[in-house]
Amino acid sequence: MLNFSYDPENRALYIYFVELEAGRAAYVLEYPAALWLDRNGRIFGATVDLDDEVLLSMLEVALEPIHNWLDGERGRLIVRIADEEPAQIRRLDSSAILDLDRDDLILGIEMELPADLPADALERLQPFMIELEAEPEAISDGPVVFAPPIETADEDGEFADEDAEFADEDAEFADEDAKPSAVIAAGPGAQAAVPQPGPPLDATPIKAGFVALVGEAECRQEHLAQRT
Repeated sequence: MLNFSYDPENRALYIYFVELEAGRAAYVLEYPAALWLDRNGRIFGATVDLDDEVLLSMLEVALEPIHNWLDGERGRLIVRIADEEPAQIRRLDSSAILDLDRDDLILGIEMELPADLPADALERLQPFMIELEAEPEAISDGPVVFAPPIETADEDGEFADEDAEFADEDAEFADEDAKPSAVIAAGPGAQAAVPQPGPPLDATPIKAGFVALVGEAECRQEHLAQRT
């Protein structure tokens, strides 16, 4: 198979020789690369200059598409969608990245395209294009995108129950504080006496005063003193 995808943000062109599977790529190799353009400046192929580190067995799936082939004399892998010669070869400033699995099989190639390519440079690749999977949106201050995990909901519910329990206890203590305080009588078995309410505020006020009393002996002595 031969498929492509394009990431415009990074200007990255991906070439796939196998169906994508997450985690299949184990390591990468980097080599110089170039684009094959037709007379209108549209991409229809690419080349990667290899070295002795890349064995023929590693190119097994890369050479399966009908128009792909290996130039053994130059050690160059040629990937193309049509059997034609390029009108222009555009060398890339950045090396191409080859993805390999744990069995040393080349799975695909990533290339950074020049910024000055024409707007329709990818037109001929469109029938072979596949869409990149969208990345999950980051959670912001707006609406929550992802539902919270079950564990989080349970913990929140547990804390909510504890808060309700503490609220009930606070209300109970508030009721007890509102009751008249009891005076505890001394001695074992004594019971608390509850103060009785006083007279209403609008009742007639009660006058109070002090009276001095004199004893009988003192009165006699004073009477005798007055007679003499």
